[in-house]
Amino acid sequence: MIDFAIRAAGTTCTRVGANPPTTQEVLPSAWLPPQSLPPFERARWMMERLRHPQLGCPWDVEQTHTTILPYTLEEAREVADAITNEDDANLCEELGDLLLQVLFHSKIAEERGAFVLDDVVTGLVDKMVRRHPHVFVPGGKGTTTPVEQVHAAWLADKANRIDSSNNALAGQAGGTGGTGQAMGTGQAEDTGEAGEMPSFVVP
Repeated sequence: MIDFAIRAAGTTCTRVGANPPTTQEVLPSAWLPPQSLPPFERARWMMERLRHPQLGCPWDVEQTHTTILPYTLEEAREVADAITNEDDANLCEELGDLLLQVLFHSKIAEERGAFVLDDVVTGLVDKMVRRHPHVFVPGGKGTTTPVEQVHAAWLADKANRIDSSNNALAGQAGGTGGTGQAMGTGQAEDTGEAGEMPSFVVP
């Protein structure tokens, strides 16, 4: 009898007497995330196993974007609390919990055929490169660039992205309501009301 236990999102799932995956399985044959993998790849492996339809955790398998949304919000708040309390040990743990949410949502999206985790990472890198020409473009002035100039470039790029999204929505029926409200929230953030990048922070 093989006992397999893994903890995720506060739930312990135990599979007793299960046969190890065959070579035809998508997942590796090991029960635990291989130590030979880099940390991020071990996390990806873990998420693959948790969502596996036969070998995974029943709680994790049945989750959707909507059902884990409260956990995503909760983990973000707990990260904020750890920062406010200057608690490094707790911050390390809470950042891991928030990363789990990224892995979870990305895996659910992959199963829906929407996008994969690599798309999330690639999109992030491309965005940060695009918004930091003073760092990534040859001849950039780096940290000697005035913060105000950095902030203006950041907001200009975000405004362009919002305009592009609005133009795409304009041709779709019913492109108002929740989506429009969300877009409005993004614009409010750009004005500094709940800014994604406050003017006193160098990105």
